[in-house]
Order: sequence, then C-alpha cells, then structure tokens
Amino acid sequence: MPITVANVEAILLKRCSAAMAVVTLDVTTADGTNPDLADPIRYAAVGIGLWLATPGAVADADLTPTCGPPVAGHRYEKLLDLAELRTLETVLNRFLYVDQKTDVNTKQNNQWRQGLQARIEYLTRRISLPYGRAFGRVRIGRDEPRLRWPRPGADADGDWGAA
Repeated sequence: MPITVANVEAILLKRCSAAMAVVTLDVTTADGTNPDLADPIRYAAVGIGLWLATPGAVADADLTPTCGPPVAGHRYEKLLDLAELRTLETVLNRFLYVDQKTDVNTKQNNQWRQGLQARIEYLTRRISLPYGRAFGRVRIGRDEPRLRWPRPGADADGDWGAA
C-alpha cells in the first residue's frame, strides 16, 4: 500500500498535536489538506531526495516515485522524523509566551520551551545518524598508524613531510 499525504499528516498529528495546539495550529485535519503540515511534509520529502511536481505542495503521487527507491522502510522513518522536526521548529517559532509572575502566582512558560528545544535537538541528532541496522561506520581491514618519514635532504632537527 503506497504512502499518502493523509497518512503522514495522521502520524504527525499523533506525534505533535499537543505542541501544535498550544500555538493554535490545525490539529484536526488529517485528510491530506492540513495547511499547517504542508510545509513540514514538503521539507521532509525534499530532505529524503524526492522531486516534487509542485514546489509548494506535496501530492500523493510525489510520495510514490516512479523512479528511484520507494518511500518505505528507513526512508519512510526519515521522512516522518524530518517532518516532525520541521513541525516542532514551526511551533517553537510561533511560541511567544514568556514567564509571568505575580505576588502569589507564577507561570513558567520557559520550561515548556526548553523541553521543546530538547526534543528538536534530539531529532536533529537522530536524523544526522544513519537509518537502519548499520548504525555507525563499517570498516573493512585494519587500522594502522600513519607514519611520518623525513624528507630527503631534511635537516637533523626535523623537516618532516606530511603523513
């Protein structure tokens, strides 16, 4: 079953609806026409290497490419993570509340902002790592130290060449 924009919107709303509701973004529309999720989905689609027919919007046909690898498995996970990252960045940019303190009441909105920033940093680190089973670099062979040899005609105190 091919992935659709409505599928991506539904998953993004599960992941981000609480944060989106705080800044009054649309948290009810998940039929492929949510205006507040159009940019995050576009950003994610371009981020995984898809070509879009219309640069400003993503259609269902854009998520099922006719050439190249399909959006499935690890590419699908990366698409969702990139879209979530962009959505949370949008929420953070629209969050304008500041800490409020009266004589007896205190409302600390900065804690919520710090939690959101921590989630954004976590997603940024996660996206920068490879997706799939092979987390990290695979090395074949053995590591040997790089030796530096003196250049021919070098003086005794060490005109050493590059490694």
